[in-house]
Amino acid sequence: MNILLKNARIVTSEEIYEGYVAVDGGKIKEVGKGKAKLVPKCDTEYDIGGKFLLPGVIDCHVHFRAPGQEYKEDWNTGSAAAVAGGVTTVLDMPNNNPPIVSVKALEKKRKLVAGTSRVNFGFFIGATSDNAEEIKKAKGFA
Repeated sequence: MNILLKNARIVTSEEIYEGYVAVDGGKIKEVGKGKAKLVPKCDTEYDIGGKFLLPGVIDCHVHFRAPGQEYKEDWNTGSAAAVAGGVTTVLDMPNNNPPIVSVKALEKKRKLVAGTSRVNFGFFIGATSDNAEEIKKAKGFA
């Protein structure tokens, strides 16, 4: 294992308990109850000191303003702020310039964002009075 977070107060939807989280290759491999002496050896250990350890948050309504209004917010600054707040996934709204109302615009936005976001992400596609067929063709959006 690469990283061990020990002496944490782990928060789940059902309880809060003292425990640990072992991470390997950037993925959670083990979550357990009890003291760190019960867990496998890791390369790096962090003693959380009894602080709360919560799951990452999903923000399903962000406006990172790219393309078209990056002077307000872009994927670098927006996703950095998300990480600072414990957000691990965002879903970006389609009211960009140009609006994301076609498969072509959606794919262009995906290419624009690829490699720049610090969090997992997804996109919405906008609905207009005449793009129902375009929405049907789109894949991989919220």
